[in-house]
Amino acid sequence: MEPAEAATTTQAYLQKNIWDVNGGLSRDAVAYSVDFFTTTGSLPVGLTADKVSDLSYLDAVLNEIGRK
Repeated sequence: MEPAEAATTTQAYLQKNIWDVNGGLSRDAVAYSVDFFTTTGSLPVGLTADKVSDLSYLDAVLNEIGRK
């Protein structure tokens, strides 16, 4: 993507509030996805949100800058 196109796209997304200002990830969201993909056979049985994600970095940043 060309820089000008990226800038235009970014502005459009920001104006429409498409991106979650807190990153859009939570343990529940990851667990939901893991459960869904396990049910469809795309992931092996036994995976959990804690096994596939580490949200500590996101949480640390949001704790520092404040959640919106």
